[in-house]
Amino acid sequence: MSCGECFNTSLNGGIASRSLAFLNNKSNEENILKRKFWAMVSRLGLILLGILVGLIALELVFRILYPDPAPKLLNQGLQHHPTHGIAFIPNVEGWNTSLRGEYSAYIKINSQGLRGQAYPYHKDNDTFRILVLGDSFTAALQVAEEKTFVKLLEHRLQQQYPTTNFEVINAGVVGYGTGNALSYFMHEGYKYQSDLVLLAFFTGNDISDNVNPPHYKLANGQLTPIKATYRADFMVPPWAVEGTLFRKIRNFLYTHSRLYSVTIELLTFSAVQKIPALTNLLISLGFVEATRPAMNAGNIYSFLNPSEEAWQMTEAIILRLKQEVEGHGSQLVVVILPDETEVDQQKWATIFAAYPDLKQKKALVNFQPTERLSQFLQQMDSLYLPLLPALQAYQATTNEPLYYKYDGHWRPAGHMVAAEAIYNYLIQNQAKVKNFPGN
Repeated sequence: MSCGECFNTSLNGGIASRSLAFLNNKSNEENILKRKFWAMVSRLGLILLGILVGLIALELVFRILYPDPAPKLLNQGLQHHPTHGIAFIPNVEGWNTSLRGEYSAYIKINSQGLRGQAYPYHKDNDTFRILVLGDSFTAALQVAEEKTFVKLLEHRLQQQYPTTNFEVINAGVVGYGTGNALSYFMHEGYKYQSDLVLLAFFTGNDISDNVNPPHYKLANGQLTPIKATYRADFMVPPWAVEGTLFRKIRNFLYTHSRLYSVTIELLTFSAVQKIPALTNLLISLGFVEATRPAMNAGNIYSFLNPSEEAWQMTEAIILRLKQEVEGHGSQLVVVILPDETEVDQQKWATIFAAYPDLKQKKALVNFQPTERLSQFLQQMDSLYLPLLPALQAYQATTNEPLYYKYDGHWRPAGHMVAAEAIYNYLIQNQAKVKNFPGN
């Protein structure tokens, strides 16, 4: 073999050796990269598995701590209504359960969109019928139907007058203002041929609800109905739009996951105390149900301090309701339901601790809403009953709370006191009530 041949052989062998080494190195690098990739995938998988296991464990814990019987009453069974602004969905039913464990009540809405038994429009001659108009305090989704003041009143009257058939119809709807109640009576309520109409007026927010948003236009003392836009954006968040994927995912989680539903609403519970705008944003985005805030700062009179426009609108609506009721051969009795802050002065101390600026605002309020409304009803010669004295007397005697701490509505004790006070008022004023048994 010549020197050139040896050189070429050596050169080729070196090149082949280096090529083989390069290929081996490249293969090793690829293997290392693959091992790193799969190691990363494995770690990520373990992390995701850990998160999944953690979420499952938390879900089980939340189901134990915050039991939520099924079926669930979504969005309190409400829908937008073209005439009344808001209404219950007919025939809907389900559990309405407090996240804080304050209550759990099974709610049934009848075929007429009212809570409780469905009644025919026609009333028998031996029947004394009472139609109760009101908001969430009347609908009372926090307690069983038989514990609402509506049914307790019916039972109490039936006991006193066993030969007369008493029917007390609950026409209360969550979110109603007086304008909604007037519209309902003019389009639907009058059909029940009631002997008596009770307007359960809640001082906490009914005044402001009559202008925010307005259900009527008031000009020169005349009421003109306007298109019902009652919280249209509030009642129809993006997740409720038919056919959207977000709606399906969100509703599935809200219905089936206690971890999701509790944490997202407890976030709202916290946010409403500190950043109300954040609560409204969460609701508008559809992350939370349209529910009543836990400690409803909006119901604090000195914080809300309704405008004179709101008062004038409220008074005009009540006057119109009285005219409509009497025009259909019935009578109106206004029952004034006070906000908890009117009943329990200790509540003010709690509120002042959370909202120090309210103390000065409260000092600027010359009267409580119960007082002003009573004066107005007296001037218009209307039958009316302020529940404030009865509620204050009961709480002072028993020291038993009448309102749920976080929810803000009546406990069963509050309904019991209200029913007894209304019963006593009707007995004492039976001579003024047409067709009342014993007259």
